[in-house]
Amino acid sequence: MVKIKDDGTIITGRYSEGNEISSKRSKILIIVISVVILVGIIFTIIQCQTNNTEYEIYYDEAEDIASFSENNNYDAGENESSLLTIDEYMGYWEGYYNNNSGVMDLTINLYDYEQDNTRGYNEFLVTAEFIFSPRPGRNSGGKSGKYLMRGYINVESGYIWMVGKYWLSTQPSGYNMLDIEGEIDLSNGTFNGRLKRDKNTGFWLER
Repeated sequence: MVKIKDDGTIITGRYSEGNEISSKRSKILIIVISVVILVGIIFTIIQCQTNNTEYEIYYDEAEDIASFSENNNYDAGENESSLLTIDEYMGYWEGYYNNNSGVMDLTINLYDYEQDNTRGYNEFLVTAEFIFSPRPGRNSGGKSGKYLMRGYINVESGYIWMVGKYWLSTQPSGYNMLDIEGEIDLSNGTFNGRLKRDKNTGFWLER
């Protein structure tokens, strides 16, 4: 069998024709593999560009939050800014209140808190000790005691309310746990309010 190719080459025999078919198949296979590799390279480049864009967006947001915190521009809707202020309310607040026997020394120790997202980013569940004792020379019949309180504080307004939970000391005879409602003013370091269920007696505390 004789076959003349387009370039004028003469091919004879079945073996030569089989070689030509095999050569065409090899070329097609090489083309297919090259296309697959090229598609893979293009996909990898696109994926890298996408990841870089997402990283740049995240970095810009983090930089903005840091800038707001540095300038003390607290936003009521930002959890990060609220976390920066709650610690300023913690600690010992000392002062007094009046009861039927006279002046009572009072210390409220705000010592623990946790975020409660159900109430908004600016409200925290806080835990405190309510410590009271008669002021020397101003109260001859008062008694001492201490109990644990829990409640909420709004770090934007300073408004706080707490309820008595259980006694940390022996309960003095004739004394019950009182709830409180008040406001902490960080600008002048005061914590004033009223003791509920006790004729709304006022209390006055400071750092």
